[in-house]
Amino acid sequence: MIGKIKLMLKSQDGSRILKNFVSLSVLQGMNYLLPLLTVPYLTRVLGPGKYGVVGFTAAFINYFKIFTDYGFNLSATKEISIHRENKQKVTEIFSAVMVIKLLLTILSFVIMYGIIISFRKFQKDEIAYILTFGLVIGGSFFPVWFFQGMESMKYITYLTIGARAAATALTFVLVTRPEHFINLIALNSICTMIIGIISLWIVYTKFGIRFTVPSVSTIKKQLVEGWYIFISSVSTVLYSSSTIFILGLFTNDVVVGYYQGADKIKQAVEGLFSPVFQAIYPYVNKIAQKSKEEVIRFVKKEILYIGGLGLLSFITLYLGAELWVDLILGKKYKESVDILKILSLLPFLVTLGNIIIVQFMLSVGMQKDFSFVYVSSSIIGTGLMVLLTYYFDAAGTAASIVIIEIIVLIVALYRMQLRGYQLFQFWGVRKQNHG
Repeated sequence: MIGKIKLMLKSQDGSRILKNFVSLSVLQGMNYLLPLLTVPYLTRVLGPGKYGVVGFTAAFINYFKIFTDYGFNLSATKEISIHRENKQKVTEIFSAVMVIKLLLTILSFVIMYGIIISFRKFQKDEIAYILTFGLVIGGSFFPVWFFQGMESMKYITYLTIGARAAATALTFVLVTRPEHFINLIALNSICTMIIGIISLWIVYTKFGIRFTVPSVSTIKKQLVEGWYIFISSVSTVLYSSSTIFILGLFTNDVVVGYYQGADKIKQAVEGLFSPVFQAIYPYVNKIAQKSKEEVIRFVKKEILYIGGLGLLSFITLYLGAELWVDLILGKKYKESVDILKILSLLPFLVTLGNIIIVQFMLSVGMQKDFSFVYVSSSIIGTGLMVLLTYYFDAAGTAASIVIIEIIVLIVALYRMQLRGYQLFQFWGVRKQNHG
């Protein structure tokens, strides 16, 4: 993959981009090596039922994580990357984003606890939900967007690997019976919060960024910058992160466990592409400031090289579904095989979506179109997911998410055509208006 990236990058930028890519690849590799040690262990020790509880609580809490992220992982990354040579401007952006995230975190906890005490389904695992909320707190502390914007991904690598390695070792000690699922939840939350706290110390000591009370206008600007991405993220979570949540409402913890097992394998494959996109995103934004035509040429190369690898991942997942499930999840998860076969198309679709929608649309200023793509798709997709899940359980959930991702791509390509961006030719649209 490194060789393909070299072909895509200009020589003067290649060294820095590849350095970030290597850092993120090491991080991603460890992120998936460590679960390869724990997932087979956890699926067998906890069983589909308790493993399903862990997945359902995480799916519920993820709504609040999306809320507190507010799209800053893209909008703030872009702002930091553009102004990273201006320390005062970077300080303003950092301070404003952190204040917003703190307020959103407090509000999220209040809303979450209100839901827990109001519905019996949530009351039975109240402690699990409260402990899982640590993922939201830790995520708010950890300014991934800052490190990405500064193109210093090595810090993300060091922090995450260290904390996750410790958590992995403790998993084998503290999780030995099904009822120990609560220990697993606590470990994940503590790990995330430790990473967040240390990352703030690095921002303070290594980059010399001092928190300052941001002005109302600066806070408002960051809210406006992240708004369309936030709306898109909320729309996305309605059909992507809601899969396990909706499935849990219609079925039971065991069925959720089967689905989550297959989804974990799919996520592992999707995650292999994450370092590439994280490393390239700041670069795409920089060249977009100079030439939109150059961005188009670059994105076409991404589709060819990275999209081709995505297609290969689909073939590998589909043909080896039974092997992967048996090897990673265990004999109790045979029901996960058919689910994985359906989900196997997603890494390819999501890879194309990231290239076309995130890498391209956001870099050329199509925030409104970006938001339209996900809002319109989620309106269709959420209803479709509920319907298919109700009638076909986990298989219906998996099929619905694949259909929705296809809809997302079609809508995105059509909106780009309307704006005059000719990545492909569809429906004879040739309007050359980049506004």
